[in-house]
Amino acid sequence: MQAIGQTSVPPTLFTSDKTLFYRLGLFNDSLTSALSNAEAEATSTIASFAPCGGSVAADPSLADAATAIQMLQARHISYLNAEQTESTLTSWKSQTYTSSDAYNGLTLYDYMTTHLGYRYVLRDAALSFNTWKNESGSLTLSIENVGFSVSYMPYDVCLLMRNQDTEEMITLPLDTDNRSWNPQETTTLKQSLALRDYDKGTYSLYLLVQNPASGEVIKLGNTMPLTSNGYMIGSLVIE
Repeated sequence: MQAIGQTSVPPTLFTSDKTLFYRLGLFNDSLTSALSNAEAEATSTIASFAPCGGSVAADPSLADAATAIQMLQARHISYLNAEQTESTLTSWKSQTYTSSDAYNGLTLYDYMTTHLGYRYVLRDAALSFNTWKNESGSLTLSIENVGFSVSYMPYDVCLLMRNQDTEEMITLPLDTDNRSWNPQETTTLKQSLALRDYDKGTYSLYLLVQNPASGEVIKLGNTMPLTSNGYMIGSLVIE
């Protein structure tokens, strides 16, 4: 079976001797819009620790964009079978996704495939510091998971501060577990910054989410460019 959203077994699923970790997953060979309360509860439980997916049934109701999206969200889908009967998938490829978000004008199929599993979007970044009252600054980040499911691998999440004059890099690991960033929810991260201890200068601030096993930098669903340091989220001047 070829899976949409996954072209190979991720290296993080292997131990040092290349033995595949024992993992329980869910494959549904007939995904439809109908979902009982018991099935929804069971799927939600499994999806919290293992990937769920399968084949989309030839269900006429899934030709409706809102119904199809709600079905994949409710089932926390991470992958779909690309070798199935393609009636529904073909329908998605011919439909234009209409919304106020960045996916407006793309096909419904494009929207679906870019939301399989997790998809992180940085919604806001704010720094507060009162030079008269505070000993340190406070950085707040708001990250939304707009995907259908969670990540099943822990990633390193760091704030990088690069001094533009000296090229010195300060790395601050953020205290969070990305596996708890639930779909359709926004997670707030806070990081204290010892601004009085840093050298004077202009700093570029980057958010870096990285797979520690492979070194792969995790791409966000934002429009700003990805750099070798992650995503630049702002700058800071210390005088």
